[in-house]
Amino acid sequence: MAASAERHARQPDCEHVRGAFVFTRFAFTGPTTAAGAGTVRGHLSGTFTAEYFDIAPEADGVIHMHAHHTITRRNGTIMTSDEIRLFPDPDPAWVRPRSRLEVTGGTGAYEGATGLLLTDGRVNLNEVPPAGSIQFRGRLCVPDAEEDDDR
Repeated sequence: MAASAERHARQPDCEHVRGAFVFTRFAFTGPTTAAGAGTVRGHLSGTFTAEYFDIAPEADGVIHMHAHHTITRRNGTIMTSDEIRLFPDPDPAWVRPRSRLEVTGGTGAYEGATGLLLTDGRVNLNEVPPAGSIQFRGRLCVPDAEEDDDR
């Protein structure tokens, strides 16, 4: 019985999450790097910072890059490692991001977090602050999570 209870206590508590990233700042920091920040709405409400790197054009006007996001919430942070593609939009000032954000860990209530967030959106990074938003949906798993109110 004790082994069963211990095994149950170590199983991650997973939940489906949805929301949106809304940029308040975005700037290129080099020829193949950029940084961004903004707010997170929805299930993971808080703020985010992002470092983008390996930015390179692909065929048909698609731009490929990698990134690391840090989502800061009241009781900790969530960290991701990402693969992002920016697809062209009929309006050339806009792009349509689609990405996979792999949750790689966190701090506080999110220590040891795992999961996957998928994104889709439409943004204009030429405006200050950037216009549009990037919607996300996915699964967030946190080991030994107490109550949802703790996160």
